[in-house]
Amino acid sequence: MFIYNNNKKVAESWSNKMRVNSVIIIITMLFLGWFAVKDLLIMVSSSNWVETDAVIIVSKVNRGHRGGPDSPWIEFRYLVAEQSYVSDKIDFGQWDYNVSALLQEYSAGKQVKAYYNPDNIEQAVLQNTGSILSNILLGFFAWGIAVITFYYRFIKREKG
Repeated sequence: MFIYNNNKKVAESWSNKMRVNSVIIIITMLFLGWFAVKDLLIMVSSSNWVETDAVIIVSKVNRGHRGGPDSPWIEFRYLVAEQSYVSDKIDFGQWDYNVSALLQEYSAGKQVKAYYNPDNIEQAVLQNTGSILSNILLGFFAWGIAVITFYYRFIKREKG
């Protein structure tokens, strides 16, 4: 419901709860955008990652929650300087997997190649690739939603 006060439109329904909800949306979108950009930065810096032998230890379908798409769940073990590490990262932010083909390619017990970060040995992937465009779009979309929410909730509303 709107009331008019000196020709200014004021939203009565925008209570403190709406302010809290807006802040939650803004923070969530900022984090989502940060994770997309972080994956993008890691992908760009991964050109110097070291290739090593790995063994697939888990290869299964992760069923989509509430009708969402299925995704692959693959874990692999790799050795660096006689120390064993485990990772479940397939690549750098691919969004659309051919799950059955991927699980066939990375079946449990299979010897494969993996790539690890020489500066952070616990960081490793099976495929040294990812979707640059997807990460950029997700980052800008999430940050855009945060900025729009901030503008309409805190700046434009104050101007009246």
